[in-house]
Amino acid sequence: MLEWLTDWLTAIAQNLAASFLAVVIGIAFTYLVRRQWDEWKYGRWRVVILKAGQTAVDRAISVEKTKQILNEPSELSVFLKGVASPYGWINCDILDEGRKRGLLIEDHVKRVLTVDLDKNPKQSGITAADVLKAVNQLSVEVVQHPAWTGPEQAAGSAAAVSQEGASAR
Repeated sequence: MLEWLTDWLTAIAQNLAASFLAVVIGIAFTYLVRRQWDEWKYGRWRVVILKAGQTAVDRAISVEKTKQILNEPSELSVFLKGVASPYGWINCDILDEGRKRGLLIEDHVKRVLTVDLDKNPKQSGITAADVLKAVNQLSVEVVQHPAWTGPEQAAGSAAAVSQEGASAR
């Protein structure tokens, strides 16, 4: 009877070991095949930023980032604006109007995303520099206003308001 139990436990151990090895080998094989597939499908992409007819940036894009930006258009827009930001401000929707203007050129054969800043529309309206300039002018006008005597007046006004509130209670 003990021999039967030993044979049975040996069979269970062998089956467990074989199943464990099959799972580990299957996961490793799947990982390697998937990695090769992703490299084949998404590898070797580049982003090129052109400014004044010259290449400002020619950078490789990782497989994971390429997979992310090609599968989600909003990610592509954010990625391209981030890469182009040191060289110029993009003044239009790069995915719609940018493609029409030639600002964004996607070459799926050569695997290149090109942003030509020379085709970027001119800035219209108020820029960030204009806003900062206006804020600086307002702060100078407030400090130079005759009714403003400085931080002491602000502190005194706050104390007077709090005393009025306390007496009203």
